Amino acid sequence: MLAVGTELSEVDYYYQDDIPRFDGALVRIDTDPSQVLTGRDPAVAIVGDARGALTVLADRLNDGGDGADHGEEAARRVRELRAGLQWWPGAAELFPVLDAIAGALPADAIITADSTQLAYVANCYLSVTHPRSYLSPSGFGTLGPALPMAIGAQLAAPQRSTLCLIGDGGLLFTVAELATAASLQTPLVVLVWNNHGYGEIRDEMDRAAIPHIGTDGGALDYVKIAEGLGCEAACVTSIQGIGPAIRAALEAGRPTLVELSAAMA
Repeated sequence: MLAVGTELSEVDYYYQDDIPRFDGALVRIDTDPSQVLTGRDPAVAIVGDARGALTVLADRLNDGGDGADHGEEAARRVRELRAGLQWWPGAAELFPVLDAIAGALPADAIITADSTQLAYVANCYLSVTHPRSYLSPSGFGTLGPALPMAIGAQLAAPQRSTLCLIGDGGLLFTVAELATAASLQTPLVVLVWNNHGYGEIRDEMDRAAIPHIGTDGGALDYVKIAEGLGCEAACVTSIQGIGPAIRAALEAGRPTLVELSAAMA
C-alpha cells in the first residue's frame, strides 16, 4: 500500500467498526519527517513533496516495467474496490442535500468544511474538479475553522465563489467572524447545518447508551445574528429551496448566511 500525505488518523477511519487491515508492505510519502511515522509504522518511509516523489516513482516504474499498458487493468481494479465500499448508516440521507448544494455552485467554487455531520459526508461524497477547492480540518476535529478559512479563501481568490459548510454548534465558536466578513464585504455563502447543538456527539452518546451531556446548546435565531453582524441571511427548510438560496447568496455581493434545517434530510 502506498499512502501519500496522510497521517492515518482515527478521523480517516470514522464510522468504521474496525480499523481497516491490509496485506503487504506500507510505503508512506510525506513532506514532514515525523508524519511518516504517525499512526502506523511503514516498511519504507519517503520524505519529500508528494508531486516530486510520485513523479520519480512513476519514472522508475516506467523504466523497469514490461512495457505493457496496464491502464485498463488498473481501472478495473479501481472499479472493484469502489464497488466494495459501503457508506455508514444515515449518510445516504444527506446525498440529496449535497447534490442540491453542488448543483448551485460553479465548477471552480471553493468549499470550506467544518466538523459537522453534513460535512463528514461531503468529505467523501462531493466531487472536486479544481485544485485548492476543498478545505477541511481533517485529522484535527476542530470546530469553527470553516468560517475564517472561507474568508481567507475568498480574499485569496476573489474571482471564485466560496461556500462555508458549517454546523450550528461549530459556528458559535467563530460566529464573530461574520462581522469580519461583513466589514470586508466578502461575497461568500455561509451554509449552516442546524441540528440544534452537537449532533454527531449526541449520536455517539446514543450509540454508547450514555446520557446526553452538553450536546444541546445553540442559538435561537441564526438569521437575526447574521443580520445583526451586517450579513444577509435566509432560512431554508426544504431541499428544493437550497439551490435558489445559494444562487441568490452568490449574487448578493456580500456575505450571506443560509440556515438549513437538518430536519429536511
